[in-house]
Amino acid sequence: MQGNAEALAMVPGVLLKTLSADKTQRQEAEQFLKKLYGQPGCAMLFFQIIEMHATGPAEPDISIRQAAAVSFKNLVRTRWESKKEEGEAVDAPSMAHADKDMVKQHILNLMCLVPNDVQKQLSEALTIISSHDFPDKWPGLLPEMVAKFSSQDFHVINGVLRSANAIFKRFRYAFKSDALFAQLLFCLQNFAAPLTELFTWAEARLEEAAKTNDKPRLLATMETLRLCCRIFFSLNWQDLPEFFEDNMAPWMSIFAKLLRFRHPLLVDESEDDKPGPLEAVRAAVVENVNLYATKYEEEFQPHLNIFATAVWELLETSGTTGALPKYDALVTVSMRFLASLAGKQMHYALFNNPTLLRQILEAIVVPNVTMREDEEYMFEDNPTEYIQRDMEGSDQDTRRRCSSDLVRALCQQFDSDVTRIGLEYIGNMLNLYQSNPSNWKSKDAAIQLMLAITVRGESAAKGASIINDKVDVMGFYTAHILPELEDPALDARPILKADGLKFVTVFRQQFSVQALLAVMPLLIKLLGSAHAVVQTYAAHCLERILNVKDRNERGGPTWVRRLGKEALRPSLNGLFTGLFAVVDRGGADGQENEYVMKAIMRLLTVVQDEILPVTGIVLERLTASLVRVCRNPSNPLFNHFLFESLAATVKFICQANPHATADFEERLMPPFEGVLSLDVAEFTPYVFQILAQLLLYRPDGLSPAFVGLFPPLLTASLWERKANIPGLVLLLQAYLKKGPETLSPHIEPLLGIFSNLLSYRVSEKYAFDLLLAVFTNISSSILSKYERRIFELIFTRLQTSKSPRTVRSSLLFFGFYSGKFSPEAWVRLLESLQSGMTRMVLTQVWIPNVQMAAIAGGVEAKACVVGLTRVTCEYRELLGSAEGLEIWGGLLKGVVCMATPEADKDANSVVGKRGGGDEGIDEEDAWEKQQAVQEVSGEAVFSKLHFASAGDEDYFPEVGNPLSFVAQRLNTLLASNPGVNLWQIVEKSLSQQQVQTLQAAGVRF
Repeated sequence: MQGNAEALAMVPGVLLKTLSADKTQRQEAEQFLKKLYGQPGCAMLFFQIIEMHATGPAEPDISIRQAAAVSFKNLVRTRWESKKEEGEAVDAPSMAHADKDMVKQHILNLMCLVPNDVQKQLSEALTIISSHDFPDKWPGLLPEMVAKFSSQDFHVINGVLRSANAIFKRFRYAFKSDALFAQLLFCLQNFAAPLTELFTWAEARLEEAAKTNDKPRLLATMETLRLCCRIFFSLNWQDLPEFFEDNMAPWMSIFAKLLRFRHPLLVDESEDDKPGPLEAVRAAVVENVNLYATKYEEEFQPHLNIFATAVWELLETSGTTGALPKYDALVTVSMRFLASLAGKQMHYALFNNPTLLRQILEAIVVPNVTMREDEEYMFEDNPTEYIQRDMEGSDQDTRRRCSSDLVRALCQQFDSDVTRIGLEYIGNMLNLYQSNPSNWKSKDAAIQLMLAITVRGESAAKGASIINDKVDVMGFYTAHILPELEDPALDARPILKADGLKFVTVFRQQFSVQALLAVMPLLIKLLGSAHAVVQTYAAHCLERILNVKDRNERGGPTWVRRLGKEALRPSLNGLFTGLFAVVDRGGADGQENEYVMKAIMRLLTVVQDEILPVTGIVLERLTASLVRVCRNPSNPLFNHFLFESLAATVKFICQANPHATADFEERLMPPFEGVLSLDVAEFTPYVFQILAQLLLYRPDGLSPAFVGLFPPLLTASLWERKANIPGLVLLLQAYLKKGPETLSPHIEPLLGIFSNLLSYRVSEKYAFDLLLAVFTNISSSILSKYERRIFELIFTRLQTSKSPRTVRSSLLFFGFYSGKFSPEAWVRLLESLQSGMTRMVLTQVWIPNVQMAAIAGGVEAKACVVGLTRVTCEYRELLGSAEGLEIWGGLLKGVVCMATPEADKDANSVVGKRGGGDEGIDEEDAWEKQQAVQEVSGEAVFSKLHFASAGDEDYFPEVGNPLSFVAQRLNTLLASNPGVNLWQIVEKSLSQQQVQTLQAAGVRF
């Protein structure tokens, strides 16, 4: 770097400015550093600053070192490797190789010299580097790390272990592959033995520190032992390494000692939430033991009893695993360990004792399903977190969830005993509550335990699908759940009301129609609760009940909803009033409670046109919510279900009465125009979809509002945002269908959009969707002067990016064009580009890839069948030469593949449209699992609205059965060419089964 001395003098001041409270100073400093990142030697400059200030005055120099370490980490993250994506600008170039080599040479030594906070930043940077370079480009990293162990300096050792732990995490939960196992073997060869020696050495130092009451050394040693345990977990996760199998005894011996190790200096009585060093080490040990017990049962068998006893003692002793949150990680992993043993036949003898089973329920399960004070506070003060933990089953294990899992594991082998003992404890806890309702926690625990012993199989879609036949679910509901839900004191004992709603939700499949209808007034009432959790559980319960389905024994759809719109009619006003009241006054997440909005959406989908009398009110409340959340969109799920609700309302009303679109336009255009004018990036893709839906339902042409909206849709900046593209194309397709005369003067801008979309892989599908809409609806006389250029663009794209999607979309357009206009027109265009182009396209593009269209199915395959059949039967030049006849045979085979069951489609299935039907009415649920509304970059992405989908357009509605169309055109060809013997080509090209299929369809060879 030029002027290195000047930079050393100037950059520390810039680094301090990045910490300034002055936003302008901070931004200027950050911009300076971003420019500095591109300079050679930048990384080493940061290293020099960190070293140079290592012995300076405390306060400013610690800040400078910390800021330099953070900047170095950012430099590594952005410049270690460059990235490029098609259609995007190339990222800043990667760091020079010489600078990379210098970093790898010095970073580990520097880490050993700096304080913990700086060390952590450098460790993170080292982890980023290793993700790119280790082990292939950095084979010396592990030997250098191992060499640091000999320093016997815990600060140095823990810094190295922290980095090693981060590097080795790549082996956890990763898919097995040869490359992964090659890396793992390299790590084991270089690290397993030194790690074992270090672990043994650290355990001995722990004993020494304990005897001398050396607290700093105790804490440092515990951290070393914890990191060793986590690295052990990573190195053993994929498979049991031979080294650790041979050295299992020393590891297990120390694990057992650590589970029993205690020291008063490691206990912080003032800390309730954060796990202390002792709890962290024990949790890491039990995690390792659980791994071995689960995956390496046979090898672990000699040690099983020792750890089963040790873990049981941990859980049984309240002093080591009390109710405080700081013990949660240790308690949950310990219960998971016991559950993994209890559920396996090979460990039957360990638990085959009714007295032990009773002790487990009494000493472990009941205390850990009993609500704690911090959970009460969470219910009131942080309902979102409470819902995530209790109802959603978030990734974080909770004591209640692990207790339930332990009970269910025990029931797998000791069903009768566990059920009997469990019901006994449930009865005792219910009696305690009935004697004094202030003991509501006893009833709460009883309900949790009832769920644990009753549910045998459960899914989010169906709730409890398999239940314990020894338990009277509906009897328990009538005696103990219903009274809580019917309680006239709406806000008394809210947690029990939430429990009752959860009970109904879980066991909804066991409720009759009459029982479910009886729940409706209770849900309406509980939506009025002052407690966000109760409101949310009531909405969720309603939504799940409305989704309960039964097999239809009377014909028609395979599944029918247990509660149809007729059954819901009496409750409709109350349900909508209650749900919108929650939306208006705020729920678990302010005014954006996704459970409530999803319940509204589900209610709309069930009652459909029954909402006609209250359509105005529903639209008014939905649009009011839209206007409100436009100010600060913060809950993607709420937003999605809000727009799904709008789309469902449009669909079910306008489908029955297309003239209602005028009223919808009047109500929806103002808030939609607000979204577009404010450029609310998260909402514009939704708005375009619903506008397209409205336009397609219009009974006559374009309204003035849509005419005025069209010109801005061609603005280039609107198309620059990738999330807008699918919705914009849908909207333009609707415009082309409903108002082609309005769009005809704008063909050149539309084709300009097509050309731009075609340039990028992420948008080329939408380019063809737009092109097909143009050719379907705009007069061929207007398009004729653009056709040659369009074909040139398509073939250029095929040459530069011959991806499966490009080929498939091109085949669809070729099929559409030759089928709609004529093979002669298609051939004429191709030959105008280059002589012999037609045969080249047929032999190199269409025939080799025809199966792509067959697999696509639906109207896409149908369009290809029609177009390729016309080429096969009307392009007569192929019949004049041996080469042409061979091509003809290939075309015929392609046609038959697409039009017969041999393409894994029956003839009728090719005709059908994909999407847009009510059979998949629950498809919107899949959005939650697979659709992220925000990319990592923060840019909004497209989210498809299920209820706004119109399905794929059938470009040839006049063709019923494609196979019949093929047979008809083949017969015409055979009759008009009696002098050409096509039978030999047919026999050579088609299988006997294919020939028989054509003959059965009426082809007369």
